[in-house]
Amino acid sequence: MIATRRTLFGLIAAPAVIALPSTAAAQAAGLPDAEIIELERQRLIASAAYDRLSARADDLQEQAVAMFPAKPDALRVRSSDWFSVQSDTAGGFMTGATVQRWREALAMHADDPRHFDLIPAQRERMLARGREVLTASEAHRAACEALMIATGARHASDLSAAACKVLWELEDGILAAPARTPRGLAIKGRMVAEIMGSEPDGTREDFAARCLLADLTGDA
Repeated sequence: MIATRRTLFGLIAAPAVIALPSTAAAQAAGLPDAEIIELERQRLIASAAYDRLSARADDLQEQAVAMFPAKPDALRVRSSDWFSVQSDTAGGFMTGATVQRWREALAMHADDPRHFDLIPAQRERMLARGREVLTASEAHRAACEALMIATGARHASDLSAAACKVLWELEDGILAAPARTPRGLAIKGRMVAEIMGSEPDGTREDFAARCLLADLTGDA
């Protein structure tokens, strides 16, 4: 995990990402909660980097989506698409879920041609239509993915996902580390409060937890 974190920080944590004392780790080394304090320092860096990368990924994806080709007519729902019309409106484009149903139908037929109780002519029409749908869907998906790569949106999205993974690892590390001082408890309390969110769920357990967290974080 540390190697992954170092590699990612080398890519995303620019010196100006966040102002933290360079001696923070050294100062923390002699404290009972040194582990939590150091994890919190790294979490702040990772959080700022994730926010920056996520915003960049969103901007590039918006640019890429604006360039996506129109869906092919083969993906329009036809009244003869015997099960597509159950979930999509005839004349409109199929949803991803409907394309998946076609994929599953062809797979079931390949496993057992008797699965669909159809006369041979109907079965052949169904299979031909299914292949047409899947071919058109894959071609459109590939074209869109090519634009995601060409614009840098895919790379930015991958970096954002990697930063999110590191951030979650650091948060889990803070939660798992034992807190022995008021400072460590406050860091851990803020972490728990952030995960719980700002909206109470109305239960007595949630109320009790929030009261304790307010004391730990100094937000009472």
